[in-house]
Amino acid sequence: MSIDAILAEVVAERERQDARWGAPAERGYGAETWLAILGEEAGEVCREIAEATGGGHPRGTGHLRHELVQVAAVCGAWAEALVPAGRRLFPDLTGKEALRFFHAPRLPALMNEVGCLADLLEASAPDSVSVHLLLQRVAGIAVRWAAALEPDTKEVPTDA
Repeated sequence: MSIDAILAEVVAERERQDARWGAPAERGYGAETWLAILGEEAGEVCREIAEATGGGHPRGTGHLRHELVQVAAVCGAWAEALVPAGRRLFPDLTGKEALRFFHAPRLPALMNEVGCLADLLEASAPDSVSVHLLLQRVAGIAVRWAAALEPDTKEVPTDA
């Protein structure tokens, strides 16, 4: 699946989130709440990996891709809450333009960046630019990973 297709899924997920919970800046969430939401979504990625590799009931790459898209969308929502209204994490990024924001698609990299975000929030009152940059890194890992997954025929979740 292409980066552009994954980014379109991230935008669609962001629209579903906004429809369900309102615009990020209007939610009134603090950094701890955003981190908890992101951690929950990253945990769902871990669950999909555990199911696929630990003798559970693997549901296919479509489910893993869905969870990775949700990680990227939460990062986008959090970043939107940090910036002026109307600006998105992925404003007009497509193809090669988007690649400069993205990393190797690996679970350790994803969890490391989420951990760095937690450390940053615990250590100080971080500026929004630092948080925004880490969110771009987490979202980038999730998008690249989702794009690299081979499609399968198992049902992909469509709920928000």
